[in-house]
Amino acid sequence: MPFNSFDDYPMSWKPTMDKTRKPIYKALARQLQQDILTGVLLPGTKLPSQRELADFLDLNLSTVSKAFKMWIRSRSI
Repeated sequence: MPFNSFDDYPMSWKPTMDKTRKPIYKALARQLQQDILTGVLLPGTKLPSQRELADFLDLNLSTVSKAFKMWIRSRSI
């Protein structure tokens, strides 16, 4: 088991993403949108911090930040 295992770590959202879909930040933003629309993420659910999510997905923090910014911008239209 890896040192930083998230198997039993309590997170409100654990996205399952295909990291082969590029760019990764767009794939993550799409996954967030899809999980909201399908009810995986319910209204009022607090998302994990960007750093937590980056560690969980083994991504760079800036990739997760860019995905969140992209999703927020798409919601303000």
